[in-house]
Parts: sequence; C-alpha cells; structure tokens
Amino acid sequence: MNLILTIVLIGTMTITSYRSIPSQTDDSPYTTSIGERVHPHGIAVSRNLLKRWGGPFNYGDFVYIEGIGFKVINDTMHERYKDHIDVWVQTYAEEKEFDKNFRNRKVKIWLLMPKMEVLSNGKRVKKYTSNN
Repeated sequence: MNLILTIVLIGTMTITSYRSIPSQTDDSPYTTSIGERVHPHGIAVSRNLLKRWGGPFNYGDFVYIEGIGFKVINDTMHERYKDHIDVWVQTYAEEKEFDKNFRNRKVKIWLLMPKMEVLSNGKRVKKYTSNN
C-alpha cells in the first residue's frame, strides 16, 4: 500500500478562534454542524469555503494552517462570514492568546489531499482519494 499526499495552497484567509459558549455558537455549543463533539483539532469554516456553496473544502478535509498546524474541518460559521476560518479553543486564556498572536492577520491555508493505492504484484488494484 502506498500513501501519496498532495498539498495544495488554497489561499490567504482571516483566522479567529471560538469557544463553546452561547454567545459564540448556536444553542448546542459542544456539537459541530456535522454532529461531532468539538475537539482541539477541529475548525469551522465560512460557508462560502464549503464545496456545497462553491468553495474548495468538504467536511472532514484536513488542512494545514500557517502558524497553527494541521486541523480538520468539522463545523461551519454563520453565513455572514466570508473566506474565514475559526479555530476551536477550550478556555478563555487560549482565546486571548490566540487573539494576541493572530489578530488582524491573514494566514496561508493548504488543503491536504491524500491518495492511497492498494497494490497487488506491483499493479494498482484500487485507488482511494479524499474525494471518494
């Protein structure tokens, strides 16, 4: 089995953080828009960034965020936001630190597109991609 990883620069976007509190979420602050529980590796993206609204991302896609690291898309922001990514943080202290480091900054975002090939006797049998 071979794993091939393609990384595509999507662009430069605004990045902020959010916590699971009613003033920053809907009425289910610990549940993402795809029904997962929030977690430190999850992010919310503005709707215009999701494929169903013409963007480059799907739920479950992995991205690399400059200055942050690897994250997975598991939530959506309010429709008023455009070209925006929101990183989930757990505490007020984390939120303040994030704001100190990223306020008024745009960062580069890369989409990770893994491909896995199953080989039999040196010949490709099946190919899996992140879009399957």
